[in-house]
Amino acid sequence: MLHTRADAEARLTGSRVFISCGQRADSGELAIARQIADRLEALGYVPYVAVTQQSLLAVRENIFPALRDAEYFVFLDFKRELLEGTVPGECRGSLFSHQELAIASYLEKDLIAFQEVGVRRLDGLIGHLQANTFPFADRANLVHEVLTAVEQRGWTAEWRNELVLEIDSPPFDDSPRGTADGPLGRFFHLRVTNRHRWRVATDCYAFLYGAVRQPDALREPFGTAEFKWAGTVLPSVRIGPGSFRALDAFWLDHDYPFHPRFNCFADSGRYVPQFHGPGAWLLEFGVVSDTLPPVTRRFRLMLPGALEAVEFAVVD
Repeated sequence: MLHTRADAEARLTGSRVFISCGQRADSGELAIARQIADRLEALGYVPYVAVTQQSLLAVRENIFPALRDAEYFVFLDFKRELLEGTVPGECRGSLFSHQELAIASYLEKDLIAFQEVGVRRLDGLIGHLQANTFPFADRANLVHEVLTAVEQRGWTAEWRNELVLEIDSPPFDDSPRGTADGPLGRFFHLRVTNRHRWRVATDCYAFLYGAVRQPDALREPFGTAEFKWAGTVLPSVRIGPGSFRALDAFWLDHDYPFHPRFNCFADSGRYVPQFHGPGAWLLEFGVVSDTLPPVTRRFRLMLPGALEAVEFAVVD
């Protein structure tokens, strides 16, 4: 079973679940979290078990990105030491988990919270959240209780808070340029899909961030300009939940397939990519939106000289 974010992301594209829990080695807490991760993964989710990191750099590179990207958050608050002066004796919860809870709250994550019986109820930030915390007394039954809560809350592994950038299907079409009887051009398109289950991606702008010639790694010079979406003369579009829009990546003149042309909103050639084949380039496209995280992806363009031999593929 997978427990690391990198390995899970390589295989799965389901909704991501951040599991925040205690880390005491002699208590079985981490083993419980990993059992929950196994069960969630079997349902199509991509779980991330938040293992305590030993440096600020590791926290920034692992914990924070996983929190940022997750669609769901599971909070497991295990008992710690007794709090002095409490009647009956109450315990504090896991400090590290409460810190993660604070970040998840700020990021407006959909969360399910469990607190072990004996932890001071509604202590700290959790007392100000409408979290409907579930108490638990039997750690042996916690995995089942978490999976039951996931089902009752209506969580689903079929979506993500993200835009996906890929080559359209079919990848190109041959259309007249300018007029209905004009010369033919081969137009290559990218597909930008909104994988959110209810949020509209608004003000989506697309860019070509870089074009690097292979194999000498020469970066082609050009400025930043918005690229044109297929079927509209506006520089930005809205993409509904579960739907997609096509983006003009580049086009080739049938009679001169060495020279890729780019449709972008620029009034100066300094902002329009201009390079010639034969050769191969790595193209990095990106899309930003007001409501979803930005996305970038690299593609390889090979221009051997013959139109039918042109290759345009994702670089993973």
